[in-house]
Amino acid sequence: MKQFWLAAVMMSCCSALASAQGPARAAAERSAKPIVIQPNTMAVRATVDSFILPVKGGWFREVKGQVHVDLERPERSRFVVTVNTRAFDAGGPRYNAFLSGPAILNVAQYPEMTFVSRAMTRLDERRVRFDGNLTLRGVTRPLSVVATISPDDRPGQARFTARGRINRLEFGIDKGYPLITAMVDFVLTTQPPAE
Repeated sequence: MKQFWLAAVMMSCCSALASAQGPARAAAERSAKPIVIQPNTMAVRATVDSFILPVKGGWFREVKGQVHVDLERPERSRFVVTVNTRAFDAGGPRYNAFLSGPAILNVAQYPEMTFVSRAMTRLDERRVRFDGNLTLRGVTRPLSVVATISPDDRPGQARFTARGRINRLEFGIDKGYPLITAMVDFVLTTQPPAE
């Protein structure tokens, strides 16, 4: 009788332990799934410090490509985006025309900006670094971006923000320097502002 009672207690404890581990195991399995960011959810913001421009940034609202993040197998991860430079909005037609013109983005000759990753490094539970190449105005330079990933409750879905910085002089954009600084910050996000 004692052996039967002991066996029953052990089975009950094992069942309770398995139930307790269920949500944790499900969460771990969910976080291990590759995360794919679809292109129709992305936008890119560019900002620069300036002593002469009242507008210091704007949004590229047409971005295509895909972000594939595999935290367990980083070698399978890939970050490839193409930005339509003609779809740049600095908040007004005057500034849009200046920044899109031949002295800055020169969108008539270079209508696209691209980033293609070569490798991904996991930094911690929520951050990764993509090392790759940025092509802007026909010039290609190495660029590293650090991305923060915030998975939601849907498997394979996430909020994604990637940040990088370039020296615009390396891409032949020297208009206004040094009153307009050389360094330009880029932020790609899956939560762009409303129109």
